[in-house]
Amino acid sequence: MSIQHTAADLARSQAEHADAVSAAEKCADTFAALNTRLAEKQQALGIIQQRRIDGGECDSDAPTIALLQLDCEGLRPLVARAQEQHQAAVNALQAAQITVQQAQAAHDRATAETAAVALESRLHELESLLLSGIADLDVLKKKATGSLHVHGETLYRFSDRLKRFLQQGVLQ
Repeated sequence: MSIQHTAADLARSQAEHADAVSAAEKCADTFAALNTRLAEKQQALGIIQQRRIDGGECDSDAPTIALLQLDCEGLRPLVARAQEQHQAAVNALQAAQITVQQAQAAHDRATAETAAVALESRLHELESLLLSGIADLDVLKKKATGSLHVHGETLYRFSDRLKRFLQQGVLQ
């Protein structure tokens, strides 16, 4: 894949991730708000019930208890639905994070491949220059020594690192 293609995939996946973050935050806020409302209603109900158990009763307790119980019953399914939506949004966010990681890895591979191709091309240019230089050196050494042949390490001595790489394929 090309760098442009993987960059476009990465940008798209990052945008989808940002949308997933926003959706998850919105669902979390909704769930928290509903859960807080339910907890407040349950706490108010518990306070009234405890006061009544302790012997303190008011005429308004019965209708207030009934209303609080209705509120709690009405809020429970909303809280459950909000919790499910929040969990779905968290799952979508995790999937989006994985997609971003995969897109980043693909982009990194494409970038490395492009750089490797460019470097290999440059190394071929340097290799050509080296061989051209060795040929020129051969001519000069023949002139300098008056000899018809200059061979092997008398002509040019490669470094031990380069010899090891050429003979064994080992880089150090």
